[in-house]
Amino acid sequence: MIRKWKVPSKPRAAEQKVVRTKLAAFGKNLIAMKTSPPAGTIVGLIRAVTPANTILSAYFAKHLEYVKSADNWTAIKTASTGCAQKAKYDSEAPGLAKTDLSEGVIFSEAVPAVLQLLLGAFDAFKLQLKGRADYTVHPEGWAALTIEYFAQDYTKT
Repeated sequence: MIRKWKVPSKPRAAEQKVVRTKLAAFGKNLIAMKTSPPAGTIVGLIRAVTPANTILSAYFAKHLEYVKSADNWTAIKTASTGCAQKAKYDSEAPGLAKTDLSEGVIFSEAVPAVLQLLLGAFDAFKLQLKGRADYTVHPEGWAALTIEYFAQDYTKT
């Protein structure tokens, strides 16, 4: 199937900004991953569970369908501000070169670095990854050491 690039008819519409915000937050996760050889541990973990003939980044962002729902997006945002280990997520996010997305003309809302990291953690949970730690537990329940290992898995081999 060949797809054609289609310019949005209302690029600054509220709905378009919401979609752009979620895609940018996922994109920040993909940028943070060390993908060049030797790739970071997280890339190897995702490759191991990615079905044949599927693009790794597409598989990693698979739960984008999940956050299309406003309720699910809100639940993840709430977790990023109220989970027990928020301070640890806050301390690890800047180390992954994550910067906050600012609300404005392009994005519908601010997306802090900690929420971006939590989106990656949630994806590891959804994919049932096991790296230096077991990511099969919901990220709200991760211990501080699990969060630290998760951040390291992005950038270390």
